[in-house]
Amino acid sequence: MKKIIQSLAIFALIVPMVLLLTACGNNARTEPSDRHATPTNVRIENGRLRWDNVSTATHHTVIAFVDGEFLSSFTEHITHEHGFGVNSLNLQNILRMDELPLTPRDTMPTFELRVSAQATANYWASHFSEPATFEITHQLSAPTNVRIENETLYWDATNEDGLASFMIFGWYNNKVNDDRAFASAGANVRSFSLSDFPGITSADHIEIFAQSNSYRILASHSVLVPMS
Repeated sequence: MKKIIQSLAIFALIVPMVLLLTACGNNARTEPSDRHATPTNVRIENGRLRWDNVSTATHHTVIAFVDGEFLSSFTEHITHEHGFGVNSLNLQNILRMDELPLTPRDTMPTFELRVSAQATANYWASHFSEPATFEITHQLSAPTNVRIENETLYWDATNEDGLASFMIFGWYNNKVNDDRAFASAGANVRSFSLSDFPGITSADHIEIFAQSNSYRILASHSVLVPMS
C-alpha cells in the first residue's frame, strides 16, 4: 500500500509539470492562422518591380530566374510602397557567376521575377506571384586597342547608349581578386593611371570591360592585357 501511495504522489507531481511545460511550449510556438494573399498585377515600371498592395504584408521577397534557372533572392526592406529596383539585381555581376573574364554572348538572356508577401506573426508567407519578365536587349561593345604604356592603361571605345563606366580588375596568378584590385573609370574616360591602383604592382594581367547603366543592357565582354 505504501508503494501505491508513493506512486500516486509522484504521478500527482509529474502530471501538472507536464501540462505546464506543454502549455508553455504551445504559447511559445503559436502558429499563424492565415496566409498572406499572393501579390497580383506584378509588373515592371520605370525600372522597378511593382505589384498591387497586400494589406497584411510588411515586407516581401523577390526571386529572380534567368532563362528558367534560379538566379538569386532578395528580401531586406522590400515594401509595396517602394517596390524593387530591377537594377539592384546587378545583372552584369550576377551573370558572371563570379567568373571572369566576361565573355561575348550569342543570345541575350530572359529574366523572370516573382514576389511573395513574407511571413509575419499572424500570417504565413504567401505563394509566389505570377512572373514579370524582361529581356536583355543587347550587350555593350567591348573596349578596343587596350594597352599599357608608361604605367597607364589606355583604351578606345564609343559613347554608345547605356554605357555607364569602365570596370577595371587586377589579375593575380591568373585569377581575379575583387578585394585587392578593383577600380572604375567614367564613361568619357579613356585612360587610367595604374599607379593609383592598390596592389597593382604584383598583378600579372589587367582586365577591363564596359559597364551598363540599364537592366536591359548587358556589360561588354572583357579584354585582358598583360602587365609586362
